[in-house]
Amino acid sequence: MDEDPENLVQEYEGMDEDSINDAIADTCAGVYVLKEQASSAEGKDIGVVLEGKDIGVVLEGIMVLQNLENVAMAVAMLFGLMYALNLSYPQNLRYMFEVLQKIIMELNEGELSNKVRALKNRLFQRQDQRPRTVSSVFRHSPQRVLCPHLPVVLVFHR
Repeated sequence: MDEDPENLVQEYEGMDEDSINDAIADTCAGVYVLKEQASSAEGKDIGVVLEGKDIGVVLEGIMVLQNLENVAMAVAMLFGLMYALNLSYPQNLRYMFEVLQKIIMELNEGELSNKVRALKNRLFQRQDQRPRTVSSVFRHSPQRVLCPHLPVVLVFHR
């Protein structure tokens, strides 16, 4: 779909709080993951990245949700907020949100863009009965979600 998942999930590692706040303030809509570096007893950075210390949702440059369990939950919450508040999807992520809305969630299924229609047709082609994998939708969380109404398994990669 020619959309970079990095536009959806921003990871901040080894940055001071002011730099992180500036970067978040420039975000229209997305998910952030704050990571911290492991350090030795002497306080030296040993280069090991620990799991995310905070995962949250940003809308219009404001952290609206914090301390979420994982990236998949954050993406679901972001989608829910944007849908409930009737916000326009960001141009650089519009197809991803359209897939979530019209194919995965089956909300307002009417008109589909050409790219989303092509993806839906590929997903619903029945070459065999095994669920197929869509691994390029999200690649930041190690979760598998079986969609009961689609012959597909979404794989969320870290």
